[in-house]
Order: sequence, then C-alpha cells, then structure tokens
Amino acid sequence: AGQDINFDNETFTGAELTAVFGGIKCDLRKAKITKDVVINAEAIFGSVEILVPDDVKIKIKSTPIFGGTSNIVNNNV
Repeated sequence: AGQDINFDNETFTGAELTAVFGGIKCDLRKAKITKDVVINAEAIFGSVEILVPDDVKIKIKSTPIFGGTSNIVNNNV
C-alpha cells in the first residue's frame, strides 16, 4: 500500500512522514516554501520519496539500517 501527498499552492511548514511496509510520495513541487523547513522521514521496510522545486536546497541527515538514502535530481519526474 502507499500514499501520495500533494501540497499544491499551500504554504509548507514541515512534516513528519512514516512509511511502514509501504511507501509515501510527498510532492512539494507546487508548494509555497518561504523559509527553512524540516521534514522528518522514517521508512521501515518501505520508502519515502520527497519531490521539491528546482530552487530548493536540500540537506540530508540519515542513519540507514537495512536501507539507503539518496539525493537524486530529476526534472522529468
């Protein structure tokens, strides 16, 4: 099972995302991001995908256990 979350034309102030045996796709490409925000994401036998606008800088802190973390730039998503 999975969940798609979209923040179209909404002000985004941060999020807590937890995926257990499934996936979460959080699309922020059309969100209003006016200041630094924090997204805490956990994936346990699942995945979390976060899509951001091109002009947003990303800093990742991660402790992967039986999984991984990546920062992929793909404008065609």
